[in-house]
Amino acid sequence: MGKNSIAKNSKVLTISYGISKIINYGWGIIIARMMSLEEFGLFSYIITIGAFLDILSDLGTSNYILRKFSKENTDIHKIITTTFIVRSSIFMTLIIVSSLLLSDSWLVALLILLSYYFQNITNMFNSFFRSQEQMNVEANTIVLVRFVLLLMTIIAYFFDTEKLFLLSLVMVLSNLLGFLYITYKYYVHLKKDISFSKVYLADIKLLVLNSLPFALTIILTTLYYRIDVFFLEKISGMEEVGLYNAAFKFIDISLIIPMVLVTPILPILARSYESENNLFKSMLKRYVGLLSVIGTLGALGIDIFSKPVILISYGEQYSGAILILVILGYTLFFQFINYIIEYSLNVSNLQRFVNYNAVLGILINVSFCFIVIPIYGGIGAAYATVFTAFLMNIVNVFYLIFILKVKPNNSLIISYIGVIGIFVSNFMFTGYIYLFIKIIFLVLIFIVTIKNYKKTVLQGGNIIASDNN
Repeated sequence: MGKNSIAKNSKVLTISYGISKIINYGWGIIIARMMSLEEFGLFSYIITIGAFLDILSDLGTSNYILRKFSKENTDIHKIITTTFIVRSSIFMTLIIVSSLLLSDSWLVALLILLSYYFQNITNMFNSFFRSQEQMNVEANTIVLVRFVLLLMTIIAYFFDTEKLFLLSLVMVLSNLLGFLYITYKYYVHLKKDISFSKVYLADIKLLVLNSLPFALTIILTTLYYRIDVFFLEKISGMEEVGLYNAAFKFIDISLIIPMVLVTPILPILARSYESENNLFKSMLKRYVGLLSVIGTLGALGIDIFSKPVILISYGEQYSGAILILVILGYTLFFQFINYIIEYSLNVSNLQRFVNYNAVLGILINVSFCFIVIPIYGGIGAAYATVFTAFLMNIVNVFYLIFILKVKPNNSLIISYIGVIGIFVSNFMFTGYIYLFIKIIFLVLIFIVTIKNYKKTVLQGGNIIASDNN
């Protein structure tokens, strides 16, 4: 990777995912206003199932493709073809089973889950282009899919047909278009005709064995982050699911930040862990510090602006999501740091430590959900999520120091003090003076964030150059 590649790829992904998330935000507002709160809850519930099926059928192959082709470009088409067959077989089976279980809404469920199938295969190709450091292909695909999704949703808004069915159909068509586009780019890149390589049972077995460690990591991580939605549906009903997902949508939008910052450096981390360990440690230390500061900024920003954001976006019908969003906002700090550490463990072939942590997270989250959701509903689920993310973060920082042998910089320590201090003080202080203090603190954190970003990302090439020398 050249001197300016990190900044360039970060910029490309930031712009594309930024546009995508803005469009997704607008799309979320439109569909929420097209449906009742209960319908929105059902729609969100099926989407959560689709996201989970996406993870299950991925089987860890995305991370395997990224790591393998970051190091060597051999047997590309054979491995991609094998991955396509494995993923398609698993996903189609899961779609049929899930649609049967959701018999009351089977057609809507079938369409939404089918859209996630096309997204799943698209993500397979995204992993390949990431390994080749061609983030622009992923960027173009993302913008295309989201733009078409928004355009067709606006058109659907004016039809009298059942909204759930129309929105599900829109999701299928937009993701199908993205799948066709990136498949075309893949074959252009390899300069091959569109045809399948011969795949044998031994190829499938080898792929599964190489990918399973990543699969276990992703499945467990997804479970501990989103298992609360399933508890909410069973205990509190679809309306509470609707409120929780309305709030969580803003957390999901914010997770673009660690993704666009970390994705461009994953090939470097994968290559340098064993061959250039000083470079690995240097980059990881800087990015953990940067993400801790940005996470603090995000948590405080959501704390301050959650009420106008919810009311302007969704209206008074969703006022119950305001406090849920305030609480969930503090998970950003922990999730941002967890993101970079967990991916660093994965690309370093140390994903077993992520698995240990994820099992612990599931146990903690499930235990808290059983206790707090029957009493507090969505608010209880938010507290369970924050507490789980906090404990997971403690373990991840332990891994950072004692497994990866990286000593955190002062940014992480200061950010910890700031986030925990603000969260606790919300229970003790209220009023305009306290709000003014938080705004001042927000401005200061923003200034520190800009300085850290310039030092870590924009000057990232200098880090590589100095370490290589």
